[in-house]
Amino acid sequence: MKERKEKNNLQYIGYCGAYCRSCLFFNRIISEEAKFLRYLIECVHLNRWYKPYTFSWENAEKFLKEMEEGRFNCKSCRIEPNWKECPVHLCVKEKKLQGCWKCEDFHSCEKLKQVWKNHPDYLESFVETIKKKGINEWIEYVEGLYKGGKDFL
Repeated sequence: MKERKEKNNLQYIGYCGAYCRSCLFFNRIISEEAKFLRYLIECVHLNRWYKPYTFSWENAEKFLKEMEEGRFNCKSCRIEPNWKECPVHLCVKEKKLQGCWKCEDFHSCEKLKQVWKNHPDYLESFVETIKKKGINEWIEYVEGLYKGGKDFL
């Protein structure tokens, strides 16, 4: 039973240690917010009277359309990789590992550091926690953070 739960949970942990279910891209939050922003703009006819300084309404429309269409939405890199050239994904696949936590070199891995460059504080703690405590305990921990309002991505 524990092994089956772990296997099911594994599909929502990125090769780099990110937890998909707490990610804005996985949860389609960005797409939904883009739809809402477009609705607000239309309600007050903002594009008719506000003249932006740093962007054009044409570019804003293109951007919102991309966001609404889910160009950045992700199902999980284990289910359907969104970033096909992810260096961590490619490395883990090449080494035939479950994830970075199974690699002895993860502490000094430049590929992993590059992927986590915007969240360096989480890099080592996420991968180290999975390595030490396992997938199920890691998910319990990170879901607690997320439910407590600490969205790390």
